[in-house]
Amino acid sequence: RTYVFFTSDNGPWTGDSGTPGGSTGGLKGIKGTTWEGGIRIPFVARGPGLLGAGAVIDGAASLLDVFPTVSALAGAPPPSDLRLDGANIARILQGDGKLPDRALMFSNRSKVNAVRAGPWKLHLRERPLDNRGTPQGSAVFDPPLLYQLDEDPKEEQDVAGQQPEVVTRLRLAADEFARSVDPQLHLRPYGRAILRGLLTPAP
Repeated sequence: RTYVFFTSDNGPWTGDSGTPGGSTGGLKGIKGTTWEGGIRIPFVARGPGLLGAGAVIDGAASLLDVFPTVSALAGAPPPSDLRLDGANIARILQGDGKLPDRALMFSNRSKVNAVRAGPWKLHLRERPLDNRGTPQGSAVFDPPLLYQLDEDPKEEQDVAGQQPEVVTRLRLAADEFARSVDPQLHLRPYGRAILRGLLTPAP
C-alpha cells in the first residue's frame, strides 16, 4: 500500500570545472530558467497493485500537485476552505481520468516568467544566468515569446505574431495569478535561513 514517486524540482545544473552538469536532451535552458530544459522533468510513480505497470502519461503536471494527490491517496483530503495551487491527479496516476485543463505558472515570487497551457508556452520574462549558472536579475520579453511545444519542444520558433489571441489569453492568466499572490510574502529571508542551515556543520 505504498506509493513511491521519483522526480526532480528542476532541470540539470550547468556544471563547473570540478563537477559536470547534466543533459537536457537538446531542450533549451538549464536549472534556474523557465525554458523547457530548466523545468521539464520526468515524474515516475510506482505502486504495485495500485498503479498499472508500464503506463506512460503524456502531459504536464506540477510539483504543486504532489501534496493534494498524496493527501487523496492517503484518504486525508485537505480542508475544503484551504486553497491549493496544485491539483489532485490521483485518478490520472491510476489510469482513470485526464490531466486538468489549466494554465501552469512559472514565477519568481509574484512575477510570472512563463505560462504553459496545453501545447502553448508564453515567455514574459527570464532570469539571465552568469557563467556559473547563478540568476542575475530579470529581463522582460517585449513583446512576449510564444511557442507551440507539441511541434516545437526546443522553443526555436516564436509564433506570437501568428497567435495574438493565445498571447492575450495567457497574459491575462498571468496577470490574474500575479494579483492573487500575497504581496506580504517575502521569500528571501526564508531562503537564506535554509542556506545557513545547509552550510552549518552538524554538532
